[in-house]
Amino acid sequence: MNLSTAIEIFLVLTLSILINFLDCNRHKHFIKSYMEYKMIKHAQFYSCFPKYDIIQTIKTNSIPMKFTRITSLNWLNATFHQENINHCKNYALNGIFVDADCSNSKEILHILAEVNLCTTINPCVLLFSTQSTFLNDINMNKIVENYQQLKINVNADLKFIFPCDEDNSVEFIKYRIYDVYKISAKYNTNLIVPDIGTWSVDNKFKQMRQQYGKIYEERRNWNGVKFQSMSVLPLPFNGTPEEHVRSDEHLEINHFNRLTCLYMLYVGEYHNFSTNVTKTNSWGYEVSKGVFDGLVGGFQTGAIDFACSPLFFVKERAQFVDYGYRVWRLKAAFLFRHPKAQATFEVFFLPLDKVVWCLIAVSLGVIILVMKCIIYYEYVRKVNPDIDVSWSAIVLFLIGAVCQQGSPTVPDFISGRILTLFVFVFAILINQFYSASLVSSLLMEPPITIKNLHDLANSDLKIGCENVLYAKKAMERIGHDKTLHKLQEKPYPNTSLYLSPEVGLKIVEDGDYAFNVDLSTAYPIIKRTFNQNTMCQIEEVVLYNNNPVYSNHPKGSNLAKAFNIVLQKAGERGIMYRMTLKYKARKPTCIKSFVVASAVGLEQFYPALVIWSVGVWLSLIIIIFECIIHRITMRQMKKVDKKEMVVYLYVN
Repeated sequence: MNLSTAIEIFLVLTLSILINFLDCNRHKHFIKSYMEYKMIKHAQFYSCFPKYDIIQTIKTNSIPMKFTRITSLNWLNATFHQENINHCKNYALNGIFVDADCSNSKEILHILAEVNLCTTINPCVLLFSTQSTFLNDINMNKIVENYQQLKINVNADLKFIFPCDEDNSVEFIKYRIYDVYKISAKYNTNLIVPDIGTWSVDNKFKQMRQQYGKIYEERRNWNGVKFQSMSVLPLPFNGTPEEHVRSDEHLEINHFNRLTCLYMLYVGEYHNFSTNVTKTNSWGYEVSKGVFDGLVGGFQTGAIDFACSPLFFVKERAQFVDYGYRVWRLKAAFLFRHPKAQATFEVFFLPLDKVVWCLIAVSLGVIILVMKCIIYYEYVRKVNPDIDVSWSAIVLFLIGAVCQQGSPTVPDFISGRILTLFVFVFAILINQFYSASLVSSLLMEPPITIKNLHDLANSDLKIGCENVLYAKKAMERIGHDKTLHKLQEKPYPNTSLYLSPEVGLKIVEDGDYAFNVDLSTAYPIIKRTFNQNTMCQIEEVVLYNNNPVYSNHPKGSNLAKAFNIVLQKAGERGIMYRMTLKYKARKPTCIKSFVVASAVGLEQFYPALVIWSVGVWLSLIIIIFECIIHRITMRQMKKVDKKEMVVYLYVN
């Protein structure tokens, strides 16, 4: 049993009390049954009977008095009526019962309808004493015409109740129930009063056609009324807004706004109403205190009846917006080609572990010492008197072995030759491990160094953003962060910070640029314009992930519940899931077989050039010093020779 049904039970129940207070036992069965059915806990009675008689009737039929409020229409004034309205608004499940036999019952019903009280939260019951057997088409038309100006809507919960028994019946055991509503009071549609069934002592409400939760199924046909709506379509398009929404071309343009509007149009087809969709560029942001532009501004001015675009939950909008069903999850990220890591000399040390490098250095030191002993012993024994026993010669021997360039000298001793053989084998193994690791490191994908917004802010990449309002607001919020404010200070040269998706992604393709864009907008453009190699290099840093956006209506809208029920059914039947798959773009697949291995560029090769240039320049500097030293030495030697050339005279 739903809340609306429970409210109706109590309303009809209480109205039954009002029909005949002189003999309350005639209505006791219906009263108790209706209260149980509707689960009404708070009641408001409007009757022209004396208050004492009503209280006696309530007590006699065991109706709870705790939250009951009784008002006599004979002495009702504006102040007291306002108190009653406030009482109704302060309680949920508050039933309002009006005695139709009172002369000013029509007036009080109009007042209740104007303040939007006759709804499923505050249902109203108008109880007639006229028997339903006398309700022919003429009499019913008169009743409908009499209440035609009621300002109620499709969400109204107003019932007209007529007894089916004779006037002289001791107890009323059967009633006929009429549902009363309009599609829209704003557009002055006709009052609709269908017969929805009967209540009886034996069957209770089983013969009533309109059960809880199915009120909008009974009111499905809205007779083609035309509502006003607004859709946020910031990106340019061709044709009218409705044509753009229904088109299947370029779904990435205004995608989630078009999808939401399409849902609203589907609701129109379900309920048989039409929609005039107008265009705006803003979802609704505060331009001055309490004044919004765009969609929310349309709610404030009453220009639109519902929105054709979704909204985020925003605190400032809460007093103007009723949020409904979730229709989309928004995901946006910074897209960029990851910059190549700057090559340094560290790349030559990465293939081997530090412990391995230390063991190699110790091994080479031992080899130098052992080789020095062997060669020196050969020189002393004069086995090989021409051999060079200097430390530099031994170091050159070791470098030649490690670099696999041969040896300038070969020992004559068997021990020296055995050592030389094993040194070359040792050098071959080192070269195999080192070269293989170095080549594989060049073939592997470079490590990802930009993983979050902080890394992006500290990188050398320039920054851009999609030129839509919600993305601009997100960038403004980022700018307030002390560590992320750099993102707003790095626009691409000669361009604005905010660009269209096509322009921004074109710069991303060129490199050194990160562009914040909705992924369902970006993926189709990337798939259409990027080559496979560039597509595989695209990285993402998520700005906001799976943020839900919701359908929305003006605050207190009479249409919101009907729309939400249809959207809920569409979600339960998988329609919304299928439509989401259609409008949510998939990430382009990177086919690794098409990825071209990048050649070794100057940024990887420059360490070798540095080593070459250091060797060449060091040699030139040393040879200059050698030339200078040689000249100085030669001059000193000439001076010494002149001093030694002295002529001695011998005298006999």
